[in-house]
Amino acid sequence: MAKVKVRLFFDLIPESGRGEVELEADDFEGLLSSLTGSFGERFLRPLYDAEGRPRPYALVYHNGRALSLSSASELRFKDGDVVLLLPPVGGG
Repeated sequence: MAKVKVRLFFDLIPESGRGEVELEADDFEGLLSSLTGSFGERFLRPLYDAEGRPRPYALVYHNGRALSLSSASELRFKDGDVVLLLPPVGGG
């Protein structure tokens, strides 16, 4: 398992109570599983709709490279990787 630093933004911070976590995961699915194991299923609501579809405009950055949530499902991690999770933001 790789040690990964995950930085959280916007609506993910209140769900987790922090802006950054370190965890172990081999891939993006494992990362999400670890996060929901720590923070509960509500944690994913800013990223995925009730049917489990990625929300439009949600982004993942992996070591500085921007990806959609759909593309992130193919990520494999190594020690020291940094992942940013950015749910969509609205307002006016």
